[in-house]
Amino acid sequence: MSAAPDTGLTSANSRWKWNRDRIVRELDHILVEEKIFKIPSISCNHCVMTVEREIGMLDGVQSVKAEPESKLVTVNWQPPATLDVITKRFGELGCAPEF
Repeated sequence: MSAAPDTGLTSANSRWKWNRDRIVRELDHILVEEKIFKIPSISCNHCVMTVEREIGMLDGVQSVKAEPESKLVTVNWQPPATLDVITKRFGELGCAPEF
């Protein structure tokens, strides 16, 4: 029994999949939004841990970094997270941001 002839489709499909995956990774990076929130009620490391954990658990949130000295929280996200969802969650935690 002879092997099927190499039509080049396997390597072409592999190249297409590799290019598609690379483009998706690049788009994911492009679609990440960032906002720095001023949260006056953050005053200690317990507040920092709570905010970073709770905001970080929202679907789509990529990273959260809170700093008690400056009272700033930097959030990076992409869909399904939105600015409204994140702001609402801050309010539920009792630390609504200043705008």
